[in-house]
Amino acid sequence: MGTLWSVTDTDLMETENGPLMLYTSLNSVAHIVNPISGTDTPFDLSQFPLSSEQKKFLKVLAMKFSSDGSEVIAGCTNGGLCIYDLMNSKMSAFCTVHTNDVNTVAWDSKGSSSIIYSGGDDCMIFVWDRRTVGQSQKPVGVLIGHQEGITHVASQGDSVHLLSNGKDQVMKYWDIRKTHELSKIEGMPPLKRKKDFDYRFGEYNEKETRHALDCSVRDFSGHSVLATLIRCDFSPRGITAQRYVYTGSSDGVVHVYELENPRKVKRLTANRKGIQENEMLAFKPVRDVSWHPKYPLLIATSFSGNLIGWKCRLERIKTI
Repeated sequence: MGTLWSVTDTDLMETENGPLMLYTSLNSVAHIVNPISGTDTPFDLSQFPLSSEQKKFLKVLAMKFSSDGSEVIAGCTNGGLCIYDLMNSKMSAFCTVHTNDVNTVAWDSKGSSSIIYSGGDDCMIFVWDRRTVGQSQKPVGVLIGHQEGITHVASQGDSVHLLSNGKDQVMKYWDIRKTHELSKIEGMPPLKRKKDFDYRFGEYNEKETRHALDCSVRDFSGHSVLATLIRCDFSPRGITAQRYVYTGSSDGVVHVYELENPRKVKRLTANRKGIQENEMLAFKPVRDVSWHPKYPLLIATSFSGNLIGWKCRLERIKTI
């Protein structure tokens, strides 16, 4: 396993021959691993005909499989966004529309690979049409509303709605039919960004305000998006009808909000009989949370390497 500093993203795909796992580090090399056989197949994005200037954009922060496993999309430092063709081992598209690090990328759904989302430290979420991204290298729309960098985007899988977490301590629910044209960015009212704010070390005490061009449908707040790129997602369609959205938090608490009523929230902690206070501190921050698609089970990870799970029937949640 070849990594530099940290594993920045992972993705899992089921194939006829078993599962494949994709993982990336803070460099241009990504790996596809068969977790059963242990086979590790690396590929280097910098080995393709790019200029030396373009190669500066290839430290990968996020990467995801397409629905059919034929491509991956990568979000990179300095605004780099690229699509890599796994079948033909070549770069399909490369662009730098984002003006800062691209922290998160997502395909719209497991059933379709025509819509792509990307979110970056320029506070913008871009919506892309895969069929044209290699030609125009411009997104089909932009979602404006976060006033600090985007840490994660997750699709609801219906080609319409998505969720995002931001360093402005807000999670937003979006309808891509409300996107702005890219030209709206030019001359738009300034974002209310906190001067010299570094989410890795500082606190965010700014009063929540809504930008004049905010096109989000709904906001969720109360969790803390500090220290790391906190993830968020929708609850599973099969067992919850996606009634909930959930997120990690730098305070070590998993927050589960009702999608239609953001004021209704469950807070899941590591607090259970037998856990000491110093052990509970080890669960800060919770970077990533995953809700099992078929069973009422959530698993969360923390910086310390600890895992904690909850049997999650929302009326009665039990720590395991």
